[in-house]
Amino acid sequence: MRRSKDLSSPETRARVRYLLAMVAFVCMFALPFVFSPTDGVFLLSANAEDLTSGYYTYRVENGGATIVKASTDISGSVTIPSSLGGYSVKKIGNSAFSGC
Repeated sequence: MRRSKDLSSPETRARVRYLLAMVAFVCMFALPFVFSPTDGVFLLSANAEDLTSGYYTYRVENGGATIVKASTDISGSVTIPSSLGGYSVKKIGNSAFSGC
């Protein structure tokens, strides 16, 4: 026969607090990591961070570059590069060229 545990004991409450703290930690620090496919291989990568190449600020998302901001130093006609940092340019952000 199985014994029932006293859920109100200080040791049980301490274990529950510890488990809740661990769940909160995992949610805060592990969930920002996502699996993203790159050439058929899943790699664990951190959330996209902004990178810069020439006049462009971009993010690597789903194996391609997304231009998120263009320098205000650009003038005249603009040529969108086919790649940034070795990644093919796949998207241009909604406000990437605002202020140019």
